[in-house]
Amino acid sequence: MRRPVAVPEVWSPSETDVRRTRIYYGWLLLVIAMEYARPGEFVPVIAAIKLPTLIPLILLVAVLVAPGLRPFKAIFTDRTARWIVLYLALVLLSIPIAEVTVYATDTFNSVFAHFTLFLMIARVTTTLPRLHGIFLVLFASHMFALAMNPDVILNPNVRSYVRGAPFLGDGNDFSLSLCILMPMVIYLAQAARSRFMRAAAWAGVLAIILAIIGTQSRGAALAGCAVMGFLWLTSKKKAASLMGIGVVAAIIVAFGSQAYFERLGTIRHYQSEGSAQARVGAWKIATRMALANPLLGVGAGHFPMAYADLNRHPGGGSRWMTAHSMYFLVLGELGFPGLIAYCAIVFGGIRATLMARRRLLLSEARPPPDTIDAHARLLSLLAASSIGFAVAGAFLSVAYYPHVFVLSAILISARSIALATSAVAGSGRTEHKTTGRRPRAYSGRIQRRGARAIKAATSEDS
Repeated sequence: MRRPVAVPEVWSPSETDVRRTRIYYGWLLLVIAMEYARPGEFVPVIAAIKLPTLIPLILLVAVLVAPGLRPFKAIFTDRTARWIVLYLALVLLSIPIAEVTVYATDTFNSVFAHFTLFLMIARVTTTLPRLHGIFLVLFASHMFALAMNPDVILNPNVRSYVRGAPFLGDGNDFSLSLCILMPMVIYLAQAARSRFMRAAAWAGVLAIILAIIGTQSRGAALAGCAVMGFLWLTSKKKAASLMGIGVVAAIIVAFGSQAYFERLGTIRHYQSEGSAQARVGAWKIATRMALANPLLGVGAGHFPMAYADLNRHPGGGSRWMTAHSMYFLVLGELGFPGLIAYCAIVFGGIRATLMARRRLLLSEARPPPDTIDAHARLLSLLAASSIGFAVAGAFLSVAYYPHVFVLSAILISARSIALATSAVAGSGRTEHKTTGRRPRAYSGRIQRRGARAIKAATSEDS
């Protein structure tokens, strides 16, 4: 007998729920803008009065008890949410065993803050327009960062530091975030109803591509190739998608500097490139850390210190170095359970999203075809965002950055919205693995709930 595959509990808001929770949605957009754009870096008074701390704290308290938001039960039925809780618990458990407790405590505080952002997004993002709003705020925040750091695009021969959020400051970190953002902006371009908004969104995609080139990030280049390849594979219009890839390639050739192409060339000859070899060395030492401490690792925030201890030169000298990979960072600091939990969050989220997309396309209880296509395209593009993160993150120590929490909350919300509005969630908690046959038609109660959700999702929401 095949093991059943869990299906996240479907919940959809009523029109009354949507109206009375608008204030939390507006507050959430402000929280996300504060987190990514970091206006306090440019307007000191914002940081002085602790707005970046007070605004999220007030919203968190409100959404924990407010009615009309996605229930916690509906959130934590999703396996991704449960893996995130386990990941948070592993970071907490690493504090007592850490050599320097303050390092592990600081890491836990950072991760816990990102976990609260995950809860706020998953609770408040209950309709498709709200999901669009989050995409727009993320897009606007990154464009603000580019406007404050124009050399990223205007001076592509020099690798520029990005002033703003610390998790976006390094060019590699910024380009990773852009790889996550790009499919979301493509979705906005495809879903735009006016020519102006469509043109603005496509211009944003162009700016993102130019910024990725300007950072000269090799990891982002590989992630971009993975994203474009995945989008081509899942596209219904293969020829048009191939033309789009050709346009991107032409932009890279026209805009890329000699320094950029020289850096890309080192990917083929990584054995003789110092930076690549340093990464490989760090990954080997991360494996040694995990083998020596398989259950809890060396402790959150302790990789640089443990690296220095394990990589001492015969003369006694050593240096601190990070893992340069979110997977090896988690492996070394949290052990094998940490790596399993983190991979389950990242790759399990991709799998769950693609399964939801498949369920949409195979549904017998079908709403209008354009609704199915729109939601399937949304899920496909968000899976592409996750693939971009998974590939670029293989070369950067971003395991404790907000990306995995924000992206996971967006994926959970998108899956819930798509399944509810399309009325294909099924009548039970589990279903058997796909056997090639179409799923059974669903109960009238589920269909009525989906009809209410379609009406709510297509209403104006600000």
